Amino acid sequence: MGIRLHRAAAFAVCALALIVSACGEREGGGQTDPAEAALLRDRAADAPRAEAEISTRFEYLRYRVNVEDATPSLCLVFSGPLDPERDYAPFLRIDPETPLALSVNGQTLCLGGVDFGTSYDVTLREGLPAEDGRTLAFDQTTTLEFGDRPAYVGFSGGGVILPRIEADGIPIETVNVDSVAISVFQITDRALAFRSISQGFTAGEGEYDWLYGEESPDGVARLIWEGEMDTGGNINAPNVTVMPLASTIGDLRPGAYFMRVTDAGVDEDERQPARAARWFVITDLALTGYTGSDGIDVTVRSLQTARPQDDVRIELVARSNEILATRTTANDGRVSFDGPIINGSGDTAPRMVFAYGPQGDFAVLDLDRSPVDLSEDAVGGRDAPEGADAFLYLDRGIYRPGETVHMTGLIRDSEARAISDRPGSVIVYAPNGIENQRFRFETAPEAGAVQFDFDVPRAAARGIWRMALDVDGLGVVGRVSFSVEDFVPQRIALEIETDSETPVLAGETRAIEADVRFLYGAPGAGLPVEGEVRIEADFNPFPAYSDYSFGRHDEDFRERTFDLTESIADGSGHATLLVDPDGEGDEASRPLRLRAVVRAIEPGGRPVADDVRIPYRPRERYLGLDPQFENRSQRDQTASFGVIALDALGTPVTTAVEWRLIRIDYRYDWYREDNGPWRWRRTRNVVTIEDGVQQVGPEGASIETPPLDWGSYQLIVTDPLTGVESSDAFWVGWGSQPVDGVEAPDRVSIATPDSGVRSGRQAEITILAPYAGIAEVVVATDRV
Repeated sequence: MGIRLHRAAAFAVCALALIVSACGEREGGGQTDPAEAALLRDRAADAPRAEAEISTRFEYLRYRVNVEDATPSLCLVFSGPLDPERDYAPFLRIDPETPLALSVNGQTLCLGGVDFGTSYDVTLREGLPAEDGRTLAFDQTTTLEFGDRPAYVGFSGGGVILPRIEADGIPIETVNVDSVAISVFQITDRALAFRSISQGFTAGEGEYDWLYGEESPDGVARLIWEGEMDTGGNINAPNVTVMPLASTIGDLRPGAYFMRVTDAGVDEDERQPARAARWFVITDLALTGYTGSDGIDVTVRSLQTARPQDDVRIELVARSNEILATRTTANDGRVSFDGPIINGSGDTAPRMVFAYGPQGDFAVLDLDRSPVDLSEDAVGGRDAPEGADAFLYLDRGIYRPGETVHMTGLIRDSEARAISDRPGSVIVYAPNGIENQRFRFETAPEAGAVQFDFDVPRAAARGIWRMALDVDGLGVVGRVSFSVEDFVPQRIALEIETDSETPVLAGETRAIEADVRFLYGAPGAGLPVEGEVRIEADFNPFPAYSDYSFGRHDEDFRERTFDLTESIADGSGHATLLVDPDGEGDEASRPLRLRAVVRAIEPGGRPVADDVRIPYRPRERYLGLDPQFENRSQRDQTASFGVIALDALGTPVTTAVEWRLIRIDYRYDWYREDNGPWRWRRTRNVVTIEDGVQQVGPEGASIETPPLDWGSYQLIVTDPLTGVESSDAFWVGWGSQPVDGVEAPDRVSIATPDSGVRSGRQAEITILAPYAGIAEVVVATDRV
C-alpha cells in the first residue's frame, strides 16, 4: 500500500514539473509573437453538426406510486402507448407472488392489489408489447417498497353541527398516529357577529395550512380544555376515536366551539405534524331562513325530532353586533322580521340570526353565506312589480304615421285577481323619451281591463315608441313598445321547401323549391328569386348525443357566405335554387350547417324573404367528448371523459382514436420601458402529461386521466384515419361546486304537475323521501 502511495506521489511531482515548465517563459525571456498566436474561428452556420439522439425503442421509463389512499397504487410508465385490449399479465412477474388487477391507460400500466409495508420485485419480461407492435428488448426488474401510510389526523364527516341529544362526541380519524393533542376553545355568542363558522382544515405531516380572517378564532377564543388522547388502531388502517365532550366542556353556554387536533408524537420544532381544526356548534335547534321581498322568515325545528320548537328566542343581529329585533317562536316554530330593520346597509345590515332555546340550546344562522343554489331549477322568469302587474298588448307591432294604435291592458294583483277600482294613467313616450300623450282612467270596471286608442301624428318621429301603464300609488306596472316607420304592406307571399333533416355531405348539393304568389291569389310569374347561404357552426348537430361536444373547443370557425344563382319564377310562380357549398368549410372540425335566405323581389323592388337551415357535414367523421364532471375536476382525482365517433349521418362507428392530455401553464412577467408604466405579458407553456390509444365502439368509450394537480388542462382526441380532432378544456382544483359522494341525508325528490295550475285550483305535489319523517313544505314566490 505504501509503494502505491509513493508511486502516486512521484507521478504527481512529474506532472507538476511539466505544468510549471509549460507555463514558464521561453529562453531569452521572449513572449509569443501576436502574429504567431492561434486565432479562434467560428464554425460556418451551414457546417454539419451533431444532432440530438432520439430513441425509437420501446422502453420502460419510470414508476409512479400513490400512497394517499387506503391502499397504495403502482403505475409503470413506458415510452409509448400500450394496447388497452391486451392482457399484460404474462409479461409481468412479481415477488412475493400477489394477485394483481391490471389496467392500461395510455402509456401507463397500473397494478392494483399491493399493500403497505411490503417490498416487491416487479420484473417486466422481454417482449412486452406496445400498441404499435414494438416490444421490450430485455427483462427489467424494479424493486419497490411501500412504506407505511403517511400520518393523518382529521375529522370524520364534514358537518359543523353536533347534536346535543344522544351525541357520543366528535369522531377523530387517524392513520398511523398513536396519540393526539387536543385543544378546545369557546367563542361567545356576541363575538360570532365578527366571525364565520367553517369546516376548518386538514393538513398532512409536513404540510402548511391555517385559517385566517373571519374564519380564524384568534382574538375571541377562550381555551377551556386541552390534553392528549390515545388513538391506536391497526397500522396503515384508518381508525376513528370519539372525543367525548360532556366531560370536557361541561355545561353549554351560548356560542360556538373550536377544536385543534395534532399528532402528539411529532415535535413541532422539527417539522409540521399532521393536524386538523374545525368549528362546531352543539345544539338541538335547526334553523332555516327565507329572505323575500317582505322580510326574513325563520323556522326552528328540533334536530332530534324534526318538530317545530316553541318558546325559542330569535335575535336578528347586525354587522355591528347590534340586536336589530327579537322574536319568540310559537307552536309553528316560525318568526318573521320585516319592515325597516331588514333594509339596513353597511354596519346596520342584518348579518346573523341567533336562537336561544329554553334548555340552553344555541344555534346560529349566517346570512352572509351563500343560500341554497336553485340555478338548476326552473325558478327564472320576469320579476313581477310589487303590488300589481299589468299585461299590455297591441293589435300589431309596427305603424305608419297617421294610423291608430289600439292598446289593451289587463291589471292584476299578486294573486292574479283583477284590480278594477284603482285610478291610473296610460303614458305614451316618443323615441326621444319625452312624454307625448297621457290618458287618464278612474276605474277599470271590465275585469281590470283598460283600453286606449292612440292616433300616431302624421309628423311623428320614426323609431321605437313606448306605452306605460301607471297605477296611482303603485307606479308603473306594465310596458309595451311599438315601431313607427314608413313602409308599404307586403304584396307577395313566399314559401320555400327543402330537405332540412338530411345533412349535405362533401361534394353534394341541395335544391330549394320556392313558390311565389301575390296576396290576391295570382302566381308570382316572372318575379326574380335570389338568395345567399351562410355557413355557420352547428351547436346541436346530433340530438341523440346532445351531451357531447364535437370538434376543437378553441376552434374559431369564421362564418362565410356565398350567393345562390338567381332564378326567375315560372308561370306557376315556382323557382328552384341550388345550394352548392363547393367544399367550403371542409377544414372545420365541428359539424356545420347552411342557413339559406331566399328572397322574392316584388314588382316595386322590395324583397320578401324566408330562410331555412340545413345540416352540413363536409367531414366523413366527427368525434365527441362528454366530461363526466361538472364545471371542474377535483384535485388529486382522475377525470373521466366519454368519447363517441360518428359518421357524417350521425351513425356511431368503430375506430381506434389517439388521445393526448396536456397541461397549460402560464407565466406572467412584469416589465416597463423607458421608465414608463409597468406592464405585464403572459407566456403560454404546453406540457404533455400523457397520451394513449382508445378503442371506440358503437356504444362509445371512456378515457380516464391520471390523478391531476390543480391547473388548466386539455384533452385532445384524434382519429388517425381521417385526421378529425375533438378537444375539451377543463380546470382542476378548488371551486364552489359540490364534491361527488357527499350526499345530504335529507335530500328528497319532488314531483310537481306537468302543466300549470289555474288560480284557485289545487296543485298535487309528490314528495319522495329516503325515509319516514316530518317534512317542512314552503310555498314561495317573492315572499313566503
